[in-house]
Amino acid sequence: MKENINNETFETHDIALAASLVSFQHALVRVDRSRKHTTGRVSFVFQSQENTNSIIRDFEMDQLEGKLRSYSNNLKYLKSKLKTTFE
Repeated sequence: MKENINNETFETHDIALAASLVSFQHALVRVDRSRKHTTGRVSFVFQSQENTNSIIRDFEMDQLEGKLRSYSNNLKYLKSKLKTTFE
């Protein structure tokens, strides 16, 4: 899994990580599909926050805890964003 972090934004292709970030109140800036034709992937771009790195680390170590209903709803939200992005 490759992510891109800079001071202002965080970008990931992983929809599960993206749903986790939304669950922890990270603002989705956009769904970037500019590389869809070359890589076959879209990216979820978020506004970076002070706790972004710790959320990513806990997610990758399978230690992230949160509300499952919120996570499930956010996963559906992101999937709907993908559908509207391609229509």
